[in-house]
This record gives sequence, structure tokens and C-alpha cells, in this order.
Amino acid sequence: MRHRKSLGAALWAAAGLLLRVRLATAQRIHLKGEPKSGTTWFEALFVQLGMLCVKDCQMWTTRGTTRDRALHMHIRQGNRTTVEVTTVKKHTIPDMVGGCVAHPNTLVHVRAPCALTEASDERDVETCAARCRGASSKVKYCGTTRRRPCANQPVHETDAAAHIHRDPRAVAVSACYHLHQEADLDGCVRERYVTTALWMRFRQAWFSDRALLDVAYEDLVRCPHESLRRMAAALGFPAVADAALARALDAAAGARTRHRHHVGTYRDDPRLGNATLAWMDAIHA
Repeated sequence: MRHRKSLGAALWAAAGLLLRVRLATAQRIHLKGEPKSGTTWFEALFVQLGMLCVKDCQMWTTRGTTRDRALHMHIRQGNRTTVEVTTVKKHTIPDMVGGCVAHPNTLVHVRAPCALTEASDERDVETCAARCRGASSKVKYCGTTRRRPCANQPVHETDAAAHIHRDPRAVAVSACYHLHQEADLDGCVRERYVTTALWMRFRQAWFSDRALLDVAYEDLVRCPHESLRRMAAALGFPAVADAALARALDAAAGARTRHRHHVGTYRDDPRLGNATLAWMDAIHA
């Protein structure tokens, strides 16, 4: 009986090792983006594109047990997993430790990265990103009774990011609705827009040489098939018919409209004053 238990334990250990080896050879893609920039829709589109997996191919998804219910999608072709897609901490920037904000979620944090202001130019943003990127190799730990990383878990060097970005003016307005501050929409936007725009500029600089995909929300709205083809290629499906892309787009449509608060764009919002629009336009220019 003891030998049977030992053999069973050995077999389970071998199976676990084989699974880890197979997953290690897979391309792991982290979906990333600023809150209210279309990450929910981005995630839903990836799931629908994963369903292109048909002949000699399997796709399955699971959800994490933590509060954010993160997506884990696996695509298996032949006898090995080729792609793993995850949304764990999708709003955070990986490996930010040292003197940089650990979790730059602008729905929570209103402090800009480094000492950037609305007068900062692109060189300032690049310098800030380089400084934080340099700090990321030094993992610091917080707490006295239990060692835990101060920032989010580092992304393995072989992992890739699929990054979605959106006009920061639209993001700021959407964030104010999310925070239930639409009664004073002008005041909320004026309080949050500059920081939101700075973090989005920082993200672009951060992911410029790290992103496997960098997709604009506005491009997905205006001419989705081009972006969808790039997303499908990242999953291992380089040649996809227009009809299949259209089906994926239709199936994910609900994720885009789930949190919509009014018809049209942020510029059509009757609660947003013309003076606030002009102020954002001047900074965005």
C-alpha cells in the first residue's frame, strides 16, 4: 500500500512537472490598460477570437477566485499549450517598484508619476518611464511578519503585453461616472483629467518596447477588422475570414456597452460644459 501511495505521488508530481514545462513554452499575454479605456471589451474580444480554435485545437477559460475575477484563457494546439492570456491586475503597470507608484490605477490614485505636470514634454515622460523601469529590477519587500512584494508581481521576461489605450478625455469623463460624480461632472473632470492624461502618456512610453500589441480603442470602434486581425494573429490565427471577425465583434458587443452612461461620445454629454471641453482640448493638443 505504501509503495502504491509513493507511486501515485510520483505520477502526480511528474504530471505537474509536465504541465509546468508545457505552460513554460507557451506565449503568455497580459492584457493591460487604464481603467475605463475599454479593457472589458478588449478581454471579451480576445475570448471570442479564442473560439476560432477549431481543428486539432482546444480553448478553455477559467476565472480567478480573487475579487477581480481575472480571466485565464488557454489555447492548446496539438499536444501543447501555445498561448495563455491573463487579465490578472490588468490596470497596473508591471514591475514598478522603487520610488514609483506601485499600483497606478487612476480610479484610486490621483498622484501623477514622478514629478510630471501638465507642462511636462515627451522627453520628461520618457525619462520618468526609464527611471521606473530601471528601478523595477530591484524587488523590495514590505511588512515585518510576512515578506510580500511592495508592487504587483513581476512579469516574466518572456511574457508579452497586449495594451489598449483610449483618448484620455474620454477616460476621465467615464471615470467620473464610474465614481458617481456626474452631478458635478465639470469639477470631477478638472480634478482628474491631468493626472489621467499623464498616466496614459507614461503607459505609452512604458509599453512602447514591451507590448506585443498596442491597440487604440478608437481604432476598434472605427475600423475594427484591422485590429482584430492583429489580435487573432497574436493568438496563433494569422488568417481569419471577415465573417469570423464580424461574429466575434457582434458576440463581444455587450461588453462594450455594459457601462455606457449616454449615447454618443464624451463630447455629446450634456453635463459637460464647453469651457471644460476647451480646457481639456488645450492640454491634449
